[in-house]
Amino acid sequence: MNTNHLELVPLSLEYAEDLLPLWNDYEVIKYTNVTQLSTVEECEKRIEEILDREPYDIVKDYVICYNGEVIGIAGTPIINEDTRECGFYYQLIRNYWGEGFGYEAAKAILNYTLRELNMNMIYADAAVANSASIRILRKLGFEETHIERKGFRKNGMEMNLMHFVMKQEELVGC
Repeated sequence: MNTNHLELVPLSLEYAEDLLPLWNDYEVIKYTNVTQLSTVEECEKRIEEILDREPYDIVKDYVICYNGEVIGIAGTPIINEDTRECGFYYQLIRNYWGEGFGYEAAKAILNYTLRELNMNMIYADAAVANSASIRILRKLGFEETHIERKGFRKNGMEMNLMHFVMKQEELVGC
């Protein structure tokens, strides 16, 4: 899948070394439920876990590339196949924050997920302190459903978690 600036390729083990700078950076993962990794082997294990969590034949996790270089990861893991619901996540290497790449990759993946995979609803969430992600989710057309008090807990941090939904019939940003 290609956008104006990006190539989105299916996630595979061959990208483990390229994703280490992403998953090793505390600033990138501090508002996620993933742990900080320090070796390529740990990255390979994480990729295997992502790929194994969904036994479907549909590609839902992508490596984000810019000018041939891996700059992040994004995906839409299935929540309920019967009701056609999935989640949404993305992570970018910090050097590429603020360049519009998160929005560009998200727009392409969400468009594909809603139109081609015919998903009915996509859910996302963001810690309230993560204003950049909240801004992107709103720009994409996600609607806030509720705030979960102390819904995000990691490394002794507790903060409110903002929940979002995008319904197929309400495509706005995509």
